[in-house]
Amino acid sequence: GEVILSAATDLRLKIWSVRDGSCPVTLAGHSRRISEVAIIDRGRNILSCSKDGTAKLWDCGTGTCISTVHASAAEVNACAVHAATAATPTAAGGGSGESAGAGAGDEGREIEHAAAAQVIKATAAASVSEREVGTEGKVVLLALETGSTIAVDLRSRTLVATCHAPLSINVGEGLGGLGAAGGGHRRSATACCFTSGGATVAAGFDDGAVACWDLRNCSVPVATYWKHEASVTSIASGGAGGCVV
Repeated sequence: GEVILSAATDLRLKIWSVRDGSCPVTLAGHSRRISEVAIIDRGRNILSCSKDGTAKLWDCGTGTCISTVHASAAEVNACAVHAATAATPTAAGGGSGESAGAGAGDEGREIEHAAAAQVIKATAAASVSEREVGTEGKVVLLALETGSTIAVDLRSRTLVATCHAPLSINVGEGLGGLGAAGGGHRRSATACCFTSGGATVAAGFDDGAVACWDLRNCSVPVATYWKHEASVTSIASGGAGGCVV
């Protein structure tokens, strides 16, 4: 029957029956606050991300963690899942996770990216569990505290794209431009989503900015907006690929 998935500050996820309100499944394994959850395909598997720096894939039937899809020192603030299309980079399609054009000031972010990629590649070598259902052809988007938004092939756990946030404007400056290297401050990515086509993604940040990238060439955002005076808490796409915050 129909169920509801919830996450709470006790670090547990619960699956509730809509029919009678019972809670047949409780999932535990995160060590810090759960940031967001997503249901995979028809719901036999679910995904959760956490401030502990991980994104985990769960089996609802057994109440166990199938795999840690992503693990790094960076807090994971949000996640989104989308079925890959011909325009979406995947491990099978040759996605490498590299974003061309990173500047000399991006050393810290590249260290973070390399550490995350090492964990993901090691995990990808493991055999796929028979309890894993509906992950093939899916891409996971993760918004990180360090400002990067990464795309991971859910089945292979391979990093396929990294979207780096541009430097934000300095406090007190106008809204007219990006901070240059050595100026401004680095944002934290607080929300993320795919557009309906799956090749373009968007992220919101703690300084109120919203940026969009084309995953096929994510070296720089295709658009960046400053529309909020406070941190962006959620983001979704609608209409003809437009983003609604």
